[in-house]
Formats: sequence, C-alpha cells, structure tokens
Amino acid sequence: MKGTLDPQKTTSSRSPGLGIEPTSDSETSVNSIQLDSNLDASLLVDGDFQQTDAVLGNAGSTPVVVLSLEDYQICMRLMSRIIEYFTPILFTPATTSHMDCTNFLAESWMPFVIQPAINDSEVYKPLESLDRMKNIDWVKHGLCKSCAGEKREEWTNEQRTLWKLIDSWLKASEHAIESAEDT
Repeated sequence: MKGTLDPQKTTSSRSPGLGIEPTSDSETSVNSIQLDSNLDASLLVDGDFQQTDAVLGNAGSTPVVVLSLEDYQICMRLMSRIIEYFTPILFTPATTSHMDCTNFLAESWMPFVIQPAINDSEVYKPLESLDRMKNIDWVKHGLCKSCAGEKREEWTNEQRTLWKLIDSWLKASEHAIESAEDT
C-alpha cells in the first residue's frame, strides 16, 4: 500500500470512525483519499517512507496520508473484516475451566475490558486491545493463576490468528482488484 504524507492538506469531514475523506486533488491522483493524522500514519504507508515520524512530530502542520482509491477500498474492507471478527471477542466475556473464574470474568468484563476498549476506540485496534487484556493483573483482581495464564495464552493466540487473517484478507483484496483490472 503506497501513500504520501502531505502536511498542507487537511480533512474537513470524516467517514465514521476512520477519519477518511475522498478527494479530487490535481496534485495527487484524481481519485485519492485523505487520511487524517489521528490515525497512526506509520502503519498505513509502506516501509520505504521514512519521513512519517519527523513530519508527525511537526506541531505546525497537519500531516495527511493520501491513498489511492484502490488502497482506500482495501483499507475499508480490511477495517470492516477486523471489526466483524473482533467485536464478538471483545464484547463476549471470556470463559474458563473453573466456574468461579468464569463468574469473575463475567462480572468484571465490562469494567476491565469493554469500557476501556470503548474509551480508547480499541474496537478498531484489536491487537492493542488484546495486549491490554493480557497486561491486566487478573490474579490481583480475583482470577486464579491457572486461568489467568490460560487467558493470556488464548489472547496471544488470538493476536497471531488475527495477523494471519489480516494477511489473507489483504491478499484476497489485492487479488480481487487485480482480477477486476484484468476484465
């Protein structure tokens, strides 16, 4: 996915949750997308773009990543799939092999998992959300040591699964675009 960072461009309206706006700028491609700097631009441009951190650190400008229409469509499909996959994990209390621990998780899922995820927009950031869940001192709050370890392992495996799914979703999106171009 290629993009350029243009500190002179700003966005005025937003797509829900993403800060993305289609543009028609003669300096870029006719069908491009502006992505506002509230998102982590370093994740949205390819590895050979080295100025991201320096430009994002410039308080006197509003950096924007400009995406092609195809890249925008890939991002939108990917975000939809991530949210569709992760929402049930996030909003369904975890279970354990011990009933007392399952009850504890059911009672504490909202304050420890759901509410912080809502507050920090972690529905869109499942890897970070799973990391936060793993870093909670569950034993200190009432989960047995064995169940806490099982949950951390489960959430680590969920992160690995998600990375694999993201890779396959990106490949499928790129293949769909290539197939559409061939016809």
